[in-house]
Amino acid sequence: MVRKVVILSIVVIVSGVIFWNDREHPPVKSDSGVLEFSVTDVDGHKINSEDLRGKVILVDFWATWCAPCRAEIPQLARMQETYGPKGLQVIGLSMDDTVAQVRAYLQQQTVPYPVAMADQGRSGRLAACLGCQ
Repeated sequence: MVRKVVILSIVVIVSGVIFWNDREHPPVKSDSGVLEFSVTDVDGHKINSEDLRGKVILVDFWATWCAPCRAEIPQLARMQETYGPKGLQVIGLSMDDTVAQVRAYLQQQTVPYPVAMADQGRSGRLAACLGCQ
């Protein structure tokens, strides 16, 4: 269990560094210094940093074609269900090519957190870094 938490922590840290160091899409900082973001999930609901203020946000970059990614979704779902009431918010960012692929997967798998499509420029570099491609 400790090994899984360490690996997940490393993935989250690497994801954050790559995601926020993207030169084409620099992060925007609010007056408080907090990085702001906004995405639309696959159901059309807007997710933004302002609405999540005060929560711990865990961003999971994943894809339907990535077996390790699919294997970790049930663990992330349990984390969201267990720690969501205590302030955790998991957000899945899919690296798939189409929303249809993601929606088809989500019909088969219970995912209790929002899933949006990742920007392909950022996600491509992240996947290369993690060895997914």
